[in-house]
Amino acid sequence: MEKDAYIQHCQQQILEVYQRTKAGKPDDAFKHRTEGCIHAAQLLGFISQQQAKDMIESAHQQVFGETVQHRQERKEKLNAIKKQSPEKYYEIPAVERKP
Repeated sequence: MEKDAYIQHCQQQILEVYQRTKAGKPDDAFKHRTEGCIHAAQLLGFISQQQAKDMIESAHQQVFGETVQHRQERKEKLNAIKKQSPEKYYEIPAVERKP
């Protein structure tokens, strides 16, 4: 497989992982295989660690419309609210609570 084709394959795999997660059907085995593909691309010298992070961030932004960090912070905040006061958690519109 050519370098560019392999990188494109990795990008498609990352998008698929996030699309499955967004659809509520995460697949850990598929996610781990994708992580392996990305790691292989790094070992083969096709991409750097920073390029891998950029690919992941770009796919995440494309699927979820927010950065990985922002989504993680939002989920942590919602979980904290849910733990402290379930009533307040359920007062938040469901659209805003969706992971």
